[in-house]
Amino acid sequence: MKSILLFAALSILLSGCASNTTLSGRYLSNLDPNIDIAKSASILVRSNKEGDSLTNRRYIPDVIQALTQLGFTNVAAQMTAPDYILVVNFTSKQENLQQTVPVFTRHRGTPYVICHQNKNNNRVCTTHYHYNAPIVSGYRSITTSTNLHTFEFTLYDQQDTPILEVTSNVVDEDCSQWKIYKFLAADAIARINFSTPVDTQYSVTMPEDYSCQQ
Repeated sequence: MKSILLFAALSILLSGCASNTTLSGRYLSNLDPNIDIAKSASILVRSNKEGDSLTNRRYIPDVIQALTQLGFTNVAAQMTAPDYILVVNFTSKQENLQQTVPVFTRHRGTPYVICHQNKNNNRVCTTHYHYNAPIVSGYRSITTSTNLHTFEFTLYDQQDTPILEVTSNVVDEDCSQWKIYKFLAADAIARINFSTPVDTQYSVTMPEDYSCQQ
């Protein structure tokens, strides 16, 4: 978790220099080595019974659309005797990230004098100082508050055996969780790899007109 937050903190800092919103996080998946799902297989998408049903149901259509874009032709929120069941869950929580940052100081160096004549023809002199380059005089700890938005889903076969598990998240400072959930529903499904487990940190630059605010 610490590595996720550190990666996100750096991404937030870098994205602040650009006009486009950048969403950063981690994608982690595990799967049955014998998984083999036909594109025509029937897949029921439903909310995790232990999760926030109201929130999960809101984004099920986005999950279904993302699966359809992967080529699956028989995906729905209601069906009888499906070949597979995809259980989804969206959650958010606040995290505090502690960082140690350097404290810089600048010391006065060699003085120099600048003189000029004023309007009364009097000579006026002022003393100035060359300042040395900033040096590290110590360190201090700062705490940054971030939001961790997570989309978890598990695919079960007809024997109720899990064959694919995915956790995808985004760390941000001030985005709407609803906008992030919508992003995760599409992005996490699009990243599904049915061949090998995945553990990757990612950063996505959104279109110029995109806002992560409500």
